[in-house]
Amino acid sequence: MTVTISINSSAGVNVNYGGSNYLDTINDNFDSMTGRFGFFNNSFTNASQYGIATSDSDSDGVIDDGNAFIAGGNMTYNLMTNTLSGSINTLTFGNNITGVTPNGPGLTSTSMSFTGTNNPAFTISSLGITGTTQTDNTHQILYGLMNGDESYLEAYLASQAVIFQGNNGNDAFQGGNQADTLNGNQGNDTLAGGGGNDTISGGDGNDIIIGGAGVDSLSGGNGNDIFVFTAVSDSPNSVGAYDTITDFNAGTSTGTVDIIDLEALGVLGFNSGGVAQAFRAWFSSGVLYADTNGNTTADFAVALTGVSDANLNDGDFLFA
Repeated sequence: MTVTISINSSAGVNVNYGGSNYLDTINDNFDSMTGRFGFFNNSFTNASQYGIATSDSDSDGVIDDGNAFIAGGNMTYNLMTNTLSGSINTLTFGNNITGVTPNGPGLTSTSMSFTGTNNPAFTISSLGITGTTQTDNTHQILYGLMNGDESYLEAYLASQAVIFQGNNGNDAFQGGNQADTLNGNQGNDTLAGGGGNDTISGGDGNDIIIGGAGVDSLSGGNGNDIFVFTAVSDSPNSVGAYDTITDFNAGTSTGTVDIIDLEALGVLGFNSGGVAQAFRAWFSSGVLYADTNGNTTADFAVALTGVSDANLNDGDFLFA
């Protein structure tokens, strides 16, 4: 199963990277005391959609405005046990649901969608979420989102291989433990692979690329990109274990375009000519090496495609 996350908004969306990301802003919308039930399409049994919003800002008597999401699939809600079951194939996040035609508490007789500029913000598709009990993914993920808890969705995404497609804005995404494919496209994006053997491409813009664990293929694309390594284990010096930066632009001997950030590794500088030294980096036969424990033997390595030692200097790096 490969999940696809597509950014629809050109304004830039931080889906789940770091603090204060989009999923962190999911509101505690479900409240039976105030009539915020959300809406199942046509029936509580085998419903093709469920949508819930924050408010009734246009005062039309329907709570379909503000921060919202729409789940698509085949869902059933047991009113006696408060259990959600069935399947969820898509989750779409945006503002102001359109198409709600109330047909009793918690029901709409028509399909729901998002319309307008930069709306929806993003769509998660090919989810393949299923379940029959309250301890299964369908209930935990959907009920969690209804009540402002995105943790079950985030855990599920971390367990799946993800294809991420950014848009024109400054997007951000944190991958999980599988082999993810992250494409920033345009904008100044932040793309983090997490675990797994990831393929990350920043595209246009000044991007931040964080491969994380696994044997990753990293491409900055156009712009002044930063490749960040936070631990030796991100790219250890072992055959078949280190990452490759496919398009590192070292500029010239006096000018720099891209940057490799080794600050967290305790590396202090760069030696030209392939000279190994304690707590420093050096380049030899297409591979950048670095000693991180003071014994002058490389602990860290990353392959740099098409780069020559003559064009590398301290200005191509961030050091401790």
